[in-house]
Amino acid sequence: ITGSGESSSPKNQSPKSSPLKEGRIDPTKVAASVKEAKPAQSASIRSPATPHHPPNAPIDQVKAQSLMGKLSVMADKCDKFHKNNIVPALNANESKEKYAEHWEPIRSFVLDEMGKDFDSLPLDFRLNFAKTTHDKGYWDAGQSAKVDNPANPLMGASIIDPKTGKEATNDKMKDFLTDKGLETYNSRYEGKSFRLRVGDIKEEKRAEFYKTFVNQDGNKKDTSKINLNDEKADVINANARSYEGLIAHADSFEDPNARLEQIYQNQRQAVCCASTLLLAKEKDPDSVDMDRDTAVLWRYTGHWESSAEDAWNNQELVRTPYEQLSEDQKEKDRPVWQAIQTELQRR
Repeated sequence: ITGSGESSSPKNQSPKSSPLKEGRIDPTKVAASVKEAKPAQSASIRSPATPHHPPNAPIDQVKAQSLMGKLSVMADKCDKFHKNNIVPALNANESKEKYAEHWEPIRSFVLDEMGKDFDSLPLDFRLNFAKTTHDKGYWDAGQSAKVDNPANPLMGASIIDPKTGKEATNDKMKDFLTDKGLETYNSRYEGKSFRLRVGDIKEEKRAEFYKTFVNQDGNKKDTSKINLNDEKADVINANARSYEGLIAHADSFEDPNARLEQIYQNQRQAVCCASTLLLAKEKDPDSVDMDRDTAVLWRYTGHWESSAEDAWNNQELVRTPYEQLSEDQKEKDRPVWQAIQTELQRR
């Protein structure tokens, strides 16, 4: 599910719903949201002190009641959806045919109906969730450690030339990257997201590459420990920054608004999935049921495949029975549910 966030969509693929284009998000407000906020004083009804809402700013009583009313209605719908769709789909990946039967109803509810309900909630409420899912479910949950790890090939969202202290130029990368890799690097800011992998570096230049450049924090990798033969491993991932870093870096893209839209859309999908489960009655983010339900939702919404057939053919986890998943795989999204549950309880 966090791959919401963090699986980058194809360059030319546009999300179905566009909060920015529909006027629900003002990019200037999003950019301003990364400013530090002072802790809020405790009060009976107050918005939490987050970068997206002025500290100590009370929520209007009527607005607060309206918000809770919307969440209550959403919870009722989620409870019915869980019983009528999630539970029957637990073992639906036993065959391609059974899996396909649940494709439309699950995706329609989570991505469309829940998406519209969620988009109708206050802006600061939604953006707090987007920040939560990225930082707790992706950045803090493992990506930051990979960037910091000298033995991991991931440099972050950019590669730094230590001689200039700035992002490595296109010309500087010519000697190191394959034709495909150089094309990806040169056009990295033309779309909404990008990745560069070990396989995009010339095989004979990989060790020299890591000796020449440093990660986004200015730290070197250890070429004696990096697996330079893992060609699918990320070297650059546009999403490998904190949420505030992503927002601040959006101006590097040719279309900053499109990049902000992509950042929001990545997290919107994860938020819809998390909210669907957490608003269903009698659910706990640490329970085995929560783990199983997460696995079900991932099969249908945790990737960018556009059809049940493509998902079945291209995504191994879609076909993997829940019992055969590793414990790490089953539990990897728990920090997201716990963080989102906290946000819900604060309202």
